[in-house]
Amino acid sequence: MEIYSTNNMIEVVKKTELPVMFLRDRYFPTTPRDIFKTRKVYIERLDEGHRCAPFVFQLEGSGAVPMARGAYNGEELYPAFIHPSREMSLATLKKKGIGETVFDEVTPEERERKYLADDLAYLTAATMRSWEWMCGQILNKGSIECYCCTGDTIDDKDKMVKVRFQFYEDTFDNEVIYSKKWSDADADIYGQVAETANSIDASYDSLDLILGGNLVHHFVTDPTILKLLDTRNLNVGRLDPAATSYRRIGNLGTMNFDGIQLNIFTDSRGVTDPTGVNGHYIDQNSFVIVPPKLGAMKFGTITQMEEEDRDYHSYSRDLVPRRITNVSSSERSLEMSSAPLPHPYDWTAWRTCKALA
Repeated sequence: MEIYSTNNMIEVVKKTELPVMFLRDRYFPTTPRDIFKTRKVYIERLDEGHRCAPFVFQLEGSGAVPMARGAYNGEELYPAFIHPSREMSLATLKKKGIGETVFDEVTPEERERKYLADDLAYLTAATMRSWEWMCGQILNKGSIECYCCTGDTIDDKDKMVKVRFQFYEDTFDNEVIYSKKWSDADADIYGQVAETANSIDASYDSLDLILGGNLVHHFVTDPTILKLLDTRNLNVGRLDPAATSYRRIGNLGTMNFDGIQLNIFTDSRGVTDPTGVNGHYIDQNSFVIVPPKLGAMKFGTITQMEEEDRDYHSYSRDLVPRRITNVSSSERSLEMSSAPLPHPYDWTAWRTCKALA
């Protein structure tokens, strides 16, 4: 049926209610140029530095002094490949669905359409949560460790192969360590945030402070921060807690930390990672200081054989569904494919700090 064609299902995916994508939207957005027409994606870095222009004597015949070009790095990489599915059988379609009464005369054909919409929404949300999880991994530790399934099920732990995307050279130098934790009576919370923020390249117009959920109480009750905010004739910022358009993402306002103005957000969202371990997108005991649009999320092209014409088709898109039917067993599976790779443009442009033990 035409309803099951990949192009039609892509249109359904576009209208699906999406999960919270704060990290991806603000720090790793995707533009049309980030969706490649090849399986590989191209990531690039450019470090021009901040050197001043040279002076020369203004004499006849004196020439200009060349300035060296910054270090440019570009490379092709295979992105991660996300490929979940949901199975559908005739036995499932014969059972009463959620919300149906025993008097409803719903045929398996009609019930299948609802299952299709529900399964598309489920697979879309699950895949996008993996995108957001990847973005959080970069901010938390500078690398992404994807445990790829080679077994028959997602719970087959013995058949997992680790693939690592690392965004630093030898060691992760973006992690800042202080001996005093925010729970200590003499902790200098303002000083730690100020020092960390001022260690980031000064060329960024804006910086965000993301607080893990366990740090919020310590931050908003810190005597030094409260005193600065309450000092007359010294407007260092305004803590004005407000909701954002993202669920479980709070906006505490803005504040100046030794000359650096920070937009302050809180992220307390929990997630079950691709291996089934419960955690959070942002470490709840850590804070991250990061510029908006730190990088981008690239996508490689998905090529798959379609059931309609038994031919290969390529899709340069972030999400590509497909249905597969086994007529002999009366079973059908719905698949979702995505080939994402979030990456920072500047591997030194953010800092993370574990502020609670």
